[in-house]
Amino acid sequence: NPPDSLAILLLLMFESLNSDSKWAPYFRILPKNFSTPIFWTEKELRELQSSQLLTQINKAHFEHAKYYFGTLLPILKSHPSTFPTEMFSYDLYMWASSILWSRSFEESESSTEVVVPMADMMNKETIDERESDADDIISDVFLLKDCFRIVSYKCYSPGDQVFVEYGTKTNSEYLFNYGFFFDNNNGDEVTVEIQDKFLSDLSPTQKSLLKQYSLPSNSFIVNKGEVPYKMFQSLRIQLLTDDQLQTFGCEPAFSPPTIPNFESISNSALAALAINECRVFTSIISSCAQMLSQYPTSIEEDELQVHVDKQHPFLSWIQRTTVRYRLQEKKFLREIQRKTNHLLHQLINEYQLLLKTTLPE
Repeated sequence: NPPDSLAILLLLMFESLNSDSKWAPYFRILPKNFSTPIFWTEKELRELQSSQLLTQINKAHFEHAKYYFGTLLPILKSHPSTFPTEMFSYDLYMWASSILWSRSFEESESSTEVVVPMADMMNKETIDERESDADDIISDVFLLKDCFRIVSYKCYSPGDQVFVEYGTKTNSEYLFNYGFFFDNNNGDEVTVEIQDKFLSDLSPTQKSLLKQYSLPSNSFIVNKGEVPYKMFQSLRIQLLTDDQLQTFGCEPAFSPPTIPNFESISNSALAALAINECRVFTSIISSCAQMLSQYPTSIEEDELQVHVDKQHPFLSWIQRTTVRYRLQEKKFLREIQRKTNHLLHQLINEYQLLLKTTLPE
């Protein structure tokens, strides 16, 4: 038997072509086209500039082609009377895939993706849009033996739109899967790539420590509003020498971004830790600046374009979306810069104060 997702894809493709299907009324109201980035033209994708979303889109194109031609097409060809390949085309496969990833629900016990007519017509509300307590759960979804049940925990009046939840998703997940995203998404994340010039070849000790604590070496996912402790920890290990690691152990690497609380430490050792800590923060700030420099336009230029478009619309929907998306990505990187720079200056002041008070007159 084929995997569940493959079975659903085949069913969607087959039933969409069957005018006598009992699901025909449902298929008639499904979208015929999608505005998600995987269907954008090369010219439209270029408007994303240096966005990290481009890597995801390019990978998706490769994986879809690999899946259709390597997995699905051989099945179609083995049953030509049921699945004539001239009708079950790659375009039809991409349409069915879009229906599946944008409208399906996950059955909790088996994690099976299911498509439920009518239930998939409800829009999904994000926590950021709610007027009520952000911790409230507005609905639960239950796939029972004889029905699909959605239970709401908020009251609706006649004529109100009923919402279901998205859960926590990044802006790239929203835009890639559904064709929209939110400017102030607290669940967003960005990947910070630390430039190689800040890092030397890893010693066996450093490699062992990174592996022991499951820390990446130069690519770090940073969640919005959170201090990226794993990034600090990894860079500290990479920038401390083996002698320093042997002297201090891992305590400096795994302390918060502040002065390690050693009861007894020499001024020279403390100065060495201070220098290393400054290198950690500087590498993050400089790497974010390098990533921002890869975009042809600045934050201010994008903000102006968005502002003018609001007053006098001149952008297409896709152009407007790409400008807004790349702007949010740039703002995220700049916020990481700002917070790291603030911690750096705070740290320098603390170290200077400590060194001054412990140094002999």
